[in-house]
Amino acid sequence: MKNIMEMTWKEIDEVNKAKGILCITVAPIEEHGLHLPLGTDIYEGEHWIKLLAEKMESKYGIECYKSIPFYTASASANYPCSVHFSPKTTKLAVYELIKNFASQGWKNIILIASHGDPIHQVAVSSACDEVNKQFGVCAISPLSAFFSLGHNKIKFEVPEKIAKMESEFHDIHAGFVETSSMLCIKEELVKGIYKELPSTVIDERQMGDGKKIIEAMGEYGHLGAPKYADKAIGKELNENFAKYLVDAVMAFIKRKNFQQYEHHFLHDRLLGMIV
Repeated sequence: MKNIMEMTWKEIDEVNKAKGILCITVAPIEEHGLHLPLGTDIYEGEHWIKLLAEKMESKYGIECYKSIPFYTASASANYPCSVHFSPKTTKLAVYELIKNFASQGWKNIILIASHGDPIHQVAVSSACDEVNKQFGVCAISPLSAFFSLGHNKIKFEVPEKIAKMESEFHDIHAGFVETSSMLCIKEELVKGIYKELPSTVIDERQMGDGKKIIEAMGEYGHLGAPKYADKAIGKELNENFAKYLVDAVMAFIKRKNFQQYEHHFLHDRLLGMIV
């Protein structure tokens, strides 16, 4: 995988943009409890891009490129010490970003929106929709559908053990999932205190209520059970994300059944907050 920041304009101009893919992490600088860094979502997105590129290049011979992370992102709650933008601003900024690359001829722009908040997912995917109307289909945010598994018809199996833990601990933010992932990606940035933190819970029906989210997190800043985090689980989680992304990106490149990967299941309901 090549980083376009390290390339000249002439080198980029000569890239076969109809066959190669360009990946961009779109995630916030955001608090992740007392034990994880503000860049957690960005670190995860960058790691998943790395795994995706390795698989795409080795298995399919597809050239992969990446740009720097784009930290314009939205959230349902006002997390402390975080950098968030309104959904409308996020959509506009992401649209302008993609439009630049689309106008250069890139036909496979893959946005890795590694921040699961539905309002962020809808803002990013709606930006893709706008660019696709203008330039023809050239951009997709496939994690929108990943964070909707169980609400769509995508046939993708999450490892049984992980699915059970997610359900049992209502793991939503900086819990065992993200803590395990970060133990695998950047263990040195994970504070050992995670082993002693209590579980916190919120009713999923309250996830759109920023005030309820902050109340549920209390003094800890997480929703879930970080104390159950494990590096081996993190490796499995990250590989699982990469496997899903390969399926989604290959469908997009082939322009075959890719539409199922385009939107979050709450897309239509939340779109009014963004348009």
